[in-house]
Amino acid sequence: LKIIINFLLINLKKPILNLNFKYQVLLYLLFLILVVGASIVYALAFIEKFPYNFDQQLNLIVKSIQFGNGPLIYNMIYLNEYKVQYYGIDFYLQKLPLLPWFYYLILKFSNNFFIFIIIKNIVSFSVLYFACFFSLCSLNKRILDFLILILFIFLIPYNLFVTLNYQYSDCLLVVLLPSLFLILNSKLKNRFLLASIILFALYLTKTSMLFIVTVLPIFVIFYEKKSFIKYNILIGPILAIIFWGSFSYDKINKFVFGANNLTVNSMGMHLATHPEFFDYYPDRSVDLLQAKIDIPPYIKNEREFYNYFDTINKEYFSSYDNKISYLKESFIKINFILFSIKRDGSINKESSIRYSHIVNKIIFNLAIIISIFFFLKYFKNFFKNKIEFYYLLIIALNMLPYVAGWATSKHLIPAFIISFYYLYLRIFLYSSYFNGSDN
Repeated sequence: LKIIINFLLINLKKPILNLNFKYQVLLYLLFLILVVGASIVYALAFIEKFPYNFDQQLNLIVKSIQFGNGPLIYNMIYLNEYKVQYYGIDFYLQKLPLLPWFYYLILKFSNNFFIFIIIKNIVSFSVLYFACFFSLCSLNKRILDFLILILFIFLIPYNLFVTLNYQYSDCLLVVLLPSLFLILNSKLKNRFLLASIILFALYLTKTSMLFIVTVLPIFVIFYEKKSFIKYNILIGPILAIIFWGSFSYDKINKFVFGANNLTVNSMGMHLATHPEFFDYYPDRSVDLLQAKIDIPPYIKNEREFYNYFDTINKEYFSSYDNKISYLKESFIKINFILFSIKRDGSINKESSIRYSHIVNKIIFNLAIIISIFFFLKYFKNFFKNKIEFYYLLIIALNMLPYVAGWATSKHLIPAFIISFYYLYLRIFLYSSYFNGSDN
């Protein structure tokens, strides 16, 4: 430990490529020690706050995993079926599979919560670690740059909490999306294939990733230089669409794609247009609205469930006044995304300040302003502002579903981390604009 710390202090301003393999391994081990330590602290705090989620041996009670994941994973482990009961109906398409399968594999190994959370975080944090390491290596950047970028995730408490968490899929997005941003801005020979792998994972993690997975590759192909290898970025999205569509066809006799990727999506849109939506949002959890929704007794399967709410949504948007109202209300959601620093989405209304968001929102808005400035500055030489192109594209495609539906604080953490990465790369690495040069 003393040797590696002394080495780093002496060589902080040298390229990462100067690290020989021994020191690369030691640096990664130090990172793992940090991840394990943070995971243990998180586990202790979580057990103290939610002791009913665990048995007396501190094994995780699988059904206690929230947001519909627990019952599904329980059925996968003990009934060998990817199915869950929801409103008394068998659902195969209530959750996308990456998080359930990831947890299934860990829990088949051990139910002990400490082991579970440590394995989960070692895997997820390592994705970002190696994406950052190899991307900066390809750009011939310094050890200091790497340490600043990779350690940033530990510096803001709420961001770290979301990353360490296990209850929702955003704990995976918070490493996958920044990794995608770094890889696309790297000079790695296989960056399009690596980006494709991440897009495959994103598609199977959360439906809000649909625009990033399907639209971003088209822009990449348009934007990048003429080279056949850029088409590798299509492999992951195509395979993910085929995989999930084939699974859905086998289970409900329908190849799903887009808005109907999950059969609960139509109910989600119904919640977003519910007349009492803003009585809850953003202070209280919108999920509480589900208690006010009655499911007709004639609905017997998940296709009928989807079609029922889809019909309601179509009727709502058939009205011009409703369309205008929905458009106006989207600015309330945009205001929350850009400026809100209060706690949100609680069961009991709580409006105290979340201090982590003061830093997050400053970084986020500053990154948007600076990226637009450089994008317009180099607009005539469009291909000179690659980092702005990918930053604005990923942020826009990431935020679009949250404006259409709704965003909570945890949804925004990937964008905050990407914004910090953008600012650091633009100001300190990619541009010497502030030193009087346009390059």
